[in-house]
Amino acid sequence: MGRTVFVKAERPVLDRIQCVEYTLHPTFPNPIRRVCTPGNPSQAFALSANGWGTFTMKVRVFFRDKSVQQLQYNLVLK
Repeated sequence: MGRTVFVKAERPVLDRIQCVEYTLHPTFPNPIRRVCTPGNPSQAFALSANGWGTFTMKVRVFFRDKSVQQLQYNLVLK
């Protein structure tokens, strides 16, 4: 079943983001995926994928000022 992950933040924060890099489980094809198009502000920098299982996804947010924020998210796909 397909699932979507995205960045949820206030508009001023979203405007500062250049790209978001999602590191999926290594069993996914191309497990490191970078999204550089903000898209819909309610689901900014969205990535959709199909799969199942539970794993900790690493997320790196690249800001326009060259700073980087690293996050982790426990993803549950059913």
